[in-house]
Amino acid sequence: MAAGQEAGDKQGVALSSRGLGLVAMQLGDTAGARRYFESGLAISRELDDKFGIAISLSFLGDLARTEKDFTRARPLFEESLGLFRQLDNKSAVSDALNNLGATCFGECEFGLAKEYFAEAADIALDLVNKMTISYSIDGFAAIALENGELDRAARLCGAAEALRDSIGYKIEPAEEVFRTAYLERLRARMPAEDLISAVEQGRALSPYESIEIALESAGSSDSPAMARLSENGKRMAVRISKAAPPDE
Repeated sequence: MAAGQEAGDKQGVALSSRGLGLVAMQLGDTAGARRYFESGLAISRELDDKFGIAISLSFLGDLARTEKDFTRARPLFEESLGLFRQLDNKSAVSDALNNLGATCFGECEFGLAKEYFAEAADIALDLVNKMTISYSIDGFAAIALENGELDRAARLCGAAEALRDSIGYKIEPAEEVFRTAYLERLRARMPAEDLISAVEQGRALSPYESIEIALESAGSSDSPAMARLSENGKRMAVRISKAAPPDE
């Protein structure tokens, strides 16, 4: 970062600031992470770098989520989502939608959270982005738990975990806070043997089967976003089955 400052490379300095912020956040240094992210944001705003602004806002929102400060996180994610939509960056849009879903869940706005998770999964299915799909499935698991559907929540929990394991992806701090919170509540309400069994069943599910299970959850039929996700999931499942080689 020092070299970029000496050379007057503001774009490089902003990028370095965000990178250092991510390292600080992984180490649990929230104050340091916030300083770096805010520095990167200020420079990106000065340069009118829409992507830099959006990603800096997203990182600040993630930081707020790790502290369970959903009131602060929400406007950050809403602004970043708007910018990512302007840029037509579909991958970033789906991640922002999941972030907003988790934030709304934290604010007990479960219907809105479901809409965000569904739209995120819908986009991620088209992109075949397993990491983003896994976070949407975690969101559906938390909502199933809120509906009292313990077995469904446990299976979706296992499906999300297995999807990340399949690509060697380590869960990020904000998502880990979200997952740990609902998993602790699930452990408190479900016998250990039943929980382990249901999680293992979930680990054997494909992404499309997981989406189907999420769609069966109470109250899903009245959601426009879930209806779109249902149609997309069916199309993708058919496409995959047609592309698969016949059994020997």
